[in-house]
Amino acid sequence: MVRFKELTIMNFMSFGAKKTTIPLDSGKLVAILGINKDSSFAESRNGTGKSSIFDAISYCLFGNTSRGISVSKLVNKRIRPGQYMQVSVSFETDGYEYLVVRGEKPSTLKFYRKPRGDDRPFTTLENGRQIFDISRTKPETNKDIISVLGFDRKLFSLLVCNTSDDIPFPKLPAESRREIIELVFGMSKLGEKVKSLKKQRKDLKSAIAELEVEHRTIRAANNRTLEQIASLEAKHEQWMQDKDRQISEIEEAISGMETDIEVSQDDLNVLESDLKTISELRKAAHEFAMRIQEIGLKIRFANKQVKSLDEQFDRVVADLQALENSKCPTCNQPFHDADAINAMRDSLNDLTQERDKESNRLDAMRAQLEELVQQEEEINNQIAEILSVWEVDDEHELSQLKNDVKDALDMGARKQMLQEQLSTLFDSESPYLTTISEMREKGLIEIDTTELDDKKKQLANMEYLIDLLQSQDSFIRKALIGMQIPFLNKRIREYLSILELPYTAKVDDTFSLIISNPSGEYEWGNLSKGQKHRVTLAMNLALQDLWYRNNGPINLLLIDELLDAGLCTSGATAMITILRNRVETNKQSCYLITHRQELHDKVD
Repeated sequence: MVRFKELTIMNFMSFGAKKTTIPLDSGKLVAILGINKDSSFAESRNGTGKSSIFDAISYCLFGNTSRGISVSKLVNKRIRPGQYMQVSVSFETDGYEYLVVRGEKPSTLKFYRKPRGDDRPFTTLENGRQIFDISRTKPETNKDIISVLGFDRKLFSLLVCNTSDDIPFPKLPAESRREIIELVFGMSKLGEKVKSLKKQRKDLKSAIAELEVEHRTIRAANNRTLEQIASLEAKHEQWMQDKDRQISEIEEAISGMETDIEVSQDDLNVLESDLKTISELRKAAHEFAMRIQEIGLKIRFANKQVKSLDEQFDRVVADLQALENSKCPTCNQPFHDADAINAMRDSLNDLTQERDKESNRLDAMRAQLEELVQQEEEINNQIAEILSVWEVDDEHELSQLKNDVKDALDMGARKQMLQEQLSTLFDSESPYLTTISEMREKGLIEIDTTELDDKKKQLANMEYLIDLLQSQDSFIRKALIGMQIPFLNKRIREYLSILELPYTAKVDDTFSLIISNPSGEYEWGNLSKGQKHRVTLAMNLALQDLWYRNNGPINLLLIDELLDAGLCTSGATAMITILRNRVETNKQSCYLITHRQELHDKVD
């Protein structure tokens, strides 16, 4: 329920700078007649500001008027510098009290809300801030006001403020009639539901898009991971092939190292030691050989020396004998040259001594040579003994044997190394397997499409429901319309009966107004002006009743000169009866602008 409470006006159209306050919840039927004191006609009631009251309410709530007056023309022409135009309307709904304040010079719009029963002023300040002010930007605040009221200015003209300037319902375009009827029928709730569903659909589509992006991202990541896994598997396969190839090559190498020679490092050490000994012995033997050669040369020289001495000795002996046997050629007497003989004898003694000395030295050298030859023979015997141990003829063969032993040992070491490598290869695992396994377990993200599938199903259902709710031919709309039209037509008949119109009028499924009597159907143009006013009033009242039934009552009804133009006294009186019933039954405040003085006694 919307309950309007109070209107204040200042510098609005014909209202001056003094604030005018008009209660909107009087619960009475009030006729606003007015007297134009500026007119020369005593009974003139035009231009007194009657319609300005209704314009003020419309302007305050929606920013414009039903008569289409521009905002600049709403400001009182006599406004003084420093003054401003301002209109306010207060109302209650859904447990809250609201105040709308709109003005010009400067252009302002304020929207306040406080809990019902709170006695503090709307402009109460706390910490320098108006705590009840819920104003936003002007466009947003305008929307907020309409949202709180539950109707816009177009519906306001039908539900609250009926004026003679409004286009009668039957003259409205079909789409406008449909729009009004659907709003009154509560079809706006369908529209709100559709709007809500469309917002949900938008959010759902965004959620689906986000999920699809997330899934695409995961799939792309999974594809990259799978490509990496495939690359790693190819590397693993190559690694396994290389491993098999290496094993085969090592096994083949090991099989080619089979030998009957069983040797040890000790054997090699002994061989190397024996070769070293032989080398040293050969060196010693060489030294002995050199000395033997040297002594041999000395012996040959000594032999020559002894032989030379022997020859000299023999010559001296022969000379001595010759000298001793010599005779004087003259006397044939022995020639004795004692000095020469003595000299020769001395020479023989010297030669004998020298020969003995050389012979002794020769004997010593021969003894030394024999000893050296014996020592050389001993060395050669040692070498021969070593060679015989290894069953070779010379050290070359022994060296070859050492090399063979070394090769055998090297082969054994290599074989052992290869066997260790082979064992390592057998025990080794591909370095890619762990990574592949971890990437399969942790790198691949499983995509659960349950949520996405559910949301897509929700979207499909939502699309179907939106189509169902907003389609003009949907059975839901037809059912709702079918439930409302009988009530609407019943109320139209009742009001037309009170207004004494000799016609019936009803709204059909296309929202057209069908007017007829027993003679047949009539078009809108067939009716007189007064009949048209009766139909318009009945239609407006019936639509208001339908709105009240669907959305709760509104405590205010404004009627501007609809009882004046073309409506006879009986019609006006009947309308007063209807309004009186509303005031008494619905506790509604009805404000009636009229020029009919005879209605003065029929209102409160």
